[in-house]
Amino acid sequence: MTNSDRQDNLTAAEVDHKVYICLYGRGSFRISPSLKTFIKKKIETPDLTHIYLNMNDCEGMDSTFMGVLAGLACLIKARPQLCFQLTHLSKKNEDLLITLGVNRVLDYHRASDTENPELRPQPQLELSIETNSKITAETSLEAHQNLANIDAKNRLEFKSVIELLQADLDQLNGE
Repeated sequence: MTNSDRQDNLTAAEVDHKVYICLYGRGSFRISPSLKTFIKKKIETPDLTHIYLNMNDCEGMDSTFMGVLAGLACLIKARPQLCFQLTHLSKKNEDLLITLGVNRVLDYHRASDTENPELRPQPQLELSIETNSKITAETSLEAHQNLANIDAKNRLEFKSVIELLQADLDQLNGE
């Protein structure tokens, strides 16, 4: 199967108080709501110690996905007993994080890091991808607001995107 034939998806496994998530394809607005919902639910698990997002098979990321990662990282940092890390991050994807300043709020290991443990347990479940347009719009708006909050240059870059997303959401809410 070629990369263009493969659909973007997420799989997850939970082993010894640790959650392992694997991303296949692109990290995008399409899968962001599902990732956010899944992780927010998991961080309420009292004895959970780690959440690892394996980026080895990630072909790229859009701004919504990076904004969701930034929001989750900030949320999880308020829980000192819990560690959230991206693993097996390519140089290309690291550069994307750096471009928007997400690298400043997110812990990650590059694919070439020698101390990086092999984090590839057998996936136990495939996360369903959220298709509700209102939830997708809410997630995209919040993600871009997260990006605007972590770096001043993002405020200017995403100002019109945030306004458009807010207008879309207002319309979906019948306002």
